Amino acid sequence: WRRSNCRMGPRRIGLVLFAVAASLCTVEASTASQKAKTKAPKRKEPDPESSDARTPVKCFAIKEAGAPIEESSYEYTGDLDPKEVEVVVHACGVGRADCSLSEDEDEFPAVPGREIIGHVAAAGKAVTSVRVGQRVGVGMQMGDEHGDVLVNEGPVRIGGLAERVRVRSRWTFPVPDSLPSEQAAPLMGAGAAAWSHLSRAKLKKGSKVAVIGFGGIGHLAVQFASRMGCEVHIIGDDVDKKRAIADGPQLGSSGFVSLTSAEERKSRVRSFDLILCTLDAADLKRLGVKWSDCLRMLKSDSRFCVACESASEVHFPMKALADRRLQLQTSTALSRNQVKEMMRFCERHRVCALTETAEMDLTNVRTALSRVGSNEVKYRLVLLRSSAMQAYVLDRRRQGLALPGMGQLNMAAMPLPSGLQKMKDSMFTQSSSMWQGLAERSRGMIGGASINGSAFASHFQAASAAMRSGVQSVANQSEAMMRQVM
Repeated sequence: WRRSNCRMGPRRIGLVLFAVAASLCTVEASTASQKAKTKAPKRKEPDPESSDARTPVKCFAIKEAGAPIEESSYEYTGDLDPKEVEVVVHACGVGRADCSLSEDEDEFPAVPGREIIGHVAAAGKAVTSVRVGQRVGVGMQMGDEHGDVLVNEGPVRIGGLAERVRVRSRWTFPVPDSLPSEQAAPLMGAGAAAWSHLSRAKLKKGSKVAVIGFGGIGHLAVQFASRMGCEVHIIGDDVDKKRAIADGPQLGSSGFVSLTSAEERKSRVRSFDLILCTLDAADLKRLGVKWSDCLRMLKSDSRFCVACESASEVHFPMKALADRRLQLQTSTALSRNQVKEMMRFCERHRVCALTETAEMDLTNVRTALSRVGSNEVKYRLVLLRSSAMQAYVLDRRRQGLALPGMGQLNMAAMPLPSGLQKMKDSMFTQSSSMWQGLAERSRGMIGGASINGSAFASHFQAASAAMRSGVQSVANQSEAMMRQVM
């Protein structure tokens, strides 16, 4: 400044420097905004189990009529429809309809599996009923005029024995966190078949309901009817009798009627307000029983519901129906509201399927179809994809969400019976008296410690004995109460 004889003061120099700095900041901000506009938007990380449309989906398919099931794959050629969701399969139940798929189906290849539980890996833009990451259930017997539930790809008839499936979003239903996947899967098929009849019947409390056949559909029908306040009786053969004796009272049945005994059937003539039959014509013929023998056990103006899974023809004596104004009900399809109502009922009343489980591989798939077809499964058999279930559980745990089967139970909606209430009150009374006695003995033990060593030892032994007996008594009552609840 001295050499150029510039007479600018410090204040003016500061103003000039400030203006230069402001201009530099403005240029830098405009450059950053221009880069932000040209930068590509950040994409959300995809679900590790989901894939694009061209990725092959592994499955187990029947390629032609009468052929055994084999490992196969298919590809979705198009993008996800705005009203579709892609579901990663966790569990799939196997029923008798899957065993007869090679005979009943007209189009092949066909993938069995009608009772699906999984989580949503991708959803279309117009989907609002479910969200990505939510555990949902799908049942193939559901559907309406808008098309099938599952999205078929070309000639392949898609089922649940696959890694993933595409589903119409209106037929995917959230599964309560309190229901494990292996116990919730049969509700989408066998449970829906039983619920469709019982919910339409509008049964009153105290109505007498009979369930013919105590298997996959039958044991769920017994739970539904008993939770509705009905008096439920099981009708079946010797195999059903053994199951009814072992599990019937815990599930809610009040008695058993032998289907093969003419005397027992005669003693129950005009006794029931509704009979739900899970056997088909072939099963009744094998037992030497006619449809008319079953109809005689109904009161007048009652319902006979056919809920068997097979597609065999049924021939009814119309005269027996007309003479006593009996109603024949055969539909097993459910509306969306009925499915939601069923899931809420199962969560509130703790209705779940008794299942056997196996890993979803080729050997277990073939064994499952063979066992179900020959009636070797006691209630229901479910095939699991453990890798998908473990990944889903780990993701839920990382997010701090409720794990499947470990959700909160609404105890306010489950009042305890009077016997259990008395046992619970007695248990708490004993617990409080036990702790009061322990406190008194502890005070006496501390007071006598400074006087006499032998008195201290006797007080300590007495307190220990009282503690052991009290804890054992409370444990015994707790175990008894839990056994009655289960």
